[in-house]
Amino acid sequence: MALVTTTLVDLSASMPTVRKVYYEPQKEDKTAWALFFLGAIANVFAIREWIFAIALYPVAMVLVIGLITGLLFLPRKRVFQ
Repeated sequence: MALVTTTLVDLSASMPTVRKVYYEPQKEDKTAWALFFLGAIANVFAIREWIFAIALYPVAMVLVIGLITGLLFLPRKRVFQ
């Protein structure tokens, strides 16, 4: 229960960063986030046993860091500026 709770808290704490990257992507360092994303992927590949308690946090980090990195690198059309 504690693992799920702390993971949810960590994910919710990432939401301001997601919002900032969505509205002001130029204020974030693409290289840093790309390296951070690669590190998160490496953590997932380092999992030897796919047990919920082991895999939850690395998978959650890949998802949230992947979202942030995707928002930084994928072009999108701005309607309002």
